[in-house]
Amino acid sequence: MTIANRMKSARVWSFFSLASLVILLASVFPAKAYAQGNDILFRSALFDDVFSTDDFVNDPFTAPGSSGWITHLGGDGPGTRPFTELGGLVPIYTPNGAWLFQGSGRITNDGKGGTSLVTTRRFIVGDFIIGGYGSYDITQSQHNNTFHQLGFGGEVLTNGLWSLRGSAVFPVGPQTQNVSSGMGALGTVYYQGNNLLVDGINTLQNDDVALRNISVEVARGLGDWSGEAFVGYYNLQGPGCGSTDGFQVGVRGYITPSLKGNIAVSDDPLFGTNVFGGFTFFFGGAGGRAPETLYDMLTLPVERTNQQVAIKNVQSGTFVPGTVVLTDGGVPITITHVNNNAMGLNLGTFEDPFQTLPATQPTDIVLLHHDSVFSNQSYTLDPGQRLLGEGDGNENSVFTDQFGNINLPSTDGGTGVRPTITAPFAQYAVYGASNTEVANIVIDNLGNTFRGGMMYDGMNANFNHVVIDGGLSGMEINNGTGLYAFNDVHFIDQSEGTISISGGSADYTFDATSTIDEGATPFYVGGHTGSITYDGTINADSQGLQFFDADGTYTFNGQFTNVGNNAGIDISGGSSGTFTFANTDITRTAGGSVINIADHDTGTVTFGPNSSIAATDGVGLRFNNADGTYNFESPIALNGGDAGIDIIGGSDGTFTFSGPTNITNSTGIAVNIDGGMGGQNANVRFTDLLIHQSVGDGVRAVNTDTLFIGFGGMGTNSIENFTGSGVFLDGINNFTLDNTTITNNGGGTFTIDTANSNLSGSGNTAMPFSSNDGGGNTGTIQFNGGADTAP
Repeated sequence: MTIANRMKSARVWSFFSLASLVILLASVFPAKAYAQGNDILFRSALFDDVFSTDDFVNDPFTAPGSSGWITHLGGDGPGTRPFTELGGLVPIYTPNGAWLFQGSGRITNDGKGGTSLVTTRRFIVGDFIIGGYGSYDITQSQHNNTFHQLGFGGEVLTNGLWSLRGSAVFPVGPQTQNVSSGMGALGTVYYQGNNLLVDGINTLQNDDVALRNISVEVARGLGDWSGEAFVGYYNLQGPGCGSTDGFQVGVRGYITPSLKGNIAVSDDPLFGTNVFGGFTFFFGGAGGRAPETLYDMLTLPVERTNQQVAIKNVQSGTFVPGTVVLTDGGVPITITHVNNNAMGLNLGTFEDPFQTLPATQPTDIVLLHHDSVFSNQSYTLDPGQRLLGEGDGNENSVFTDQFGNINLPSTDGGTGVRPTITAPFAQYAVYGASNTEVANIVIDNLGNTFRGGMMYDGMNANFNHVVIDGGLSGMEINNGTGLYAFNDVHFIDQSEGTISISGGSADYTFDATSTIDEGATPFYVGGHTGSITYDGTINADSQGLQFFDADGTYTFNGQFTNVGNNAGIDISGGSSGTFTFANTDITRTAGGSVINIADHDTGTVTFGPNSSIAATDGVGLRFNNADGTYNFESPIALNGGDAGIDIIGGSDGTFTFSGPTNITNSTGIAVNIDGGMGGQNANVRFTDLLIHQSVGDGVRAVNTDTLFIGFGGMGTNSIENFTGSGVFLDGINNFTLDNTTITNNGGGTFTIDTANSNLSGSGNTAMPFSSNDGGGNTGTIQFNGGADTAP
């Protein structure tokens, strides 16, 4: 539709909407009835005319005046949609009947508009009302096309007996309006040279069609109830739809004098079976609208089943034979073919593929054919290019102007295996670039010592159905930006590191099917400010996750299992990021820390309740100059060696251990909190702290701020050791002990080395103290629930 036509349609719409509004406003001023001599006279509210009729003298009644109504119809009719309508009617009485002028405006449930104007002439002939009307309707389709229709109808009404109605409506103006046009189903897609072609296309046309509607209805009153059952026939016809016959049955009537309901069932081949119905509330006029006499029926709104234009959405396609070169952005899609099993001229075309990986090609796609093995070779991607392998039942898609996304045709019928690349010595198999994709290939060491699988920098990359097996490094990404998405990507047995991310602000996402298996250092992240979301699984038997100067957001939702003798998780180098580990199991058998956090400036580290942290050797959990927030909701079991918890180096973060923390037979201090000479402001809280020591102190807090054991009065806490102090305090500002048993302490239950240590707690009775400050403790000691003593 042109702009001029749309403006013309808008003007027509506005005119009829204004006319409907005038009629509706007039409906709030009812016509007046009054007696004069032996006549009853009626004055119209809209027209200043006076009418009388001798017929009404012997059957007096209060003449209904102008009225309004609100209708809501639910369910779809034949070519119509649910709507809510506001309407009004103005009657003008004549000696033998009445003229009715009604108008309405409606809005469908999906927000489209409509307007109707109806002029009706009714005559009273004996015990019948005979009427005819003309109508004009405007309806907006679901696709914002506007249709107009002109209609005519007739009726024969009786009071509570038989009634007959019929109508015909005809679209005026364009009967068919376009919704969309484009290409439909594909012919055969195939390769030719470096292009992608199709041997024929279906053009697709999507149109809205306004239907001509002819209908007839017979109704029968239902006893004393102001209602009727009806059965009807209708015929619909329109371009592309043919002629369709349908039938309709239903019931309509008054539930109260002002509330009318209806329900109907229709069936036809074009729209199938539909159930629809609703309610109409009348207002204004001379009170209730339920008819009691024939004269009451005179000014009821005319019953119409086609006040909306019946619209059918029609889709059609036409096959156009011939060869079409598929394009993207108006430019032919170009493909370089590589097949190490091919013979011929090796031109990189479909007919003569390259046998080896070529130098960077200026095409959209480099397609590696199934069952190919490229030994001691590598490929460097051009920006915007895709390196795709075929085979293993995986499909590669491509966007086309003609058909949107389609699958690339297979050169083998889908029976082969994906291609394999083995990089040269000390090189990577794939060198990436911005806005590129690598999909459906295997990068395998195959006994060679290549440097790694892929080396990337730049912006945006996608990796799908890729396996990288062996090598020193799986993938190295430097200064990446944008989004790097990994779907069904698997890293196996890298000897130095699996994924190395250095610098940049890129966001990295790994889906749930991706895996890292037996790789050394699954992740190294340094100088990075973006995000990593890893939903796959990680199984590592050596170095764990390492973050250095990592200031982004790092979320590991998948299962991360790390068993070995190096640090499970290292966060260091001035990192200020936020780290979340939802399903992390780390077990250290020797060597470094289970978790080592050093120089973590700000941010939060959280281990969820589905994680577990364990060690049989090493130094357990170590926090050195850790100034963030640390939440351990998971069980912690640190057994043997020096496997305790160290919070040292001026750490002034908040440490909350809400899962059970079990420390058994560490060779040093079980929990060591040491602020050093400068002191610290660490806030440390334990729930369910269980310590069993053969040597050393159970808990040692020196130059710190706050320590809670049994935080919030929750948990069951026990400190048992045989040589050192149960709790050693030196310069602590606040110490709270709840629900805690301290037993078998060779060095005393509490050792307080300096003055001004403040202690409080509950439930502990007659606990011995030793004070080594020479002058006695001058702080506060308060325990509620028992007699407390101190030397």
